[in-house]
Amino acid sequence: MRWRLNITSHAKKEMRSLPDNVLQRVNSKILQLEHNPFAMGVVKLKKGIGYRLRVGDWRVIYIIDSSKNMITIIGIKHRGKAYK
Repeated sequence: MRWRLNITSHAKKEMRSLPDNVLQRVNSKILQLEHNPFAMGVVKLKKGIGYRLRVGDWRVIYIIDSSKNMITIIGIKHRGKAYK
């Protein structure tokens, strides 16, 4: 089953500020989420709803709507700021 991706405008803005090499790795991982949003390495967040995907020192924060088969990327932050 293939999931649809939705990236919020806030997340797009954060993506534009990433260095090129990090952006390529983040894009690759995000595209992999289309096939399996619960892949190995994905962790459910304890505070709030959502999941996080680790990409080196960066974290992709997203929520899943199973009824619509949709993944919404809500943030891409450095690990030091991702959980605040």
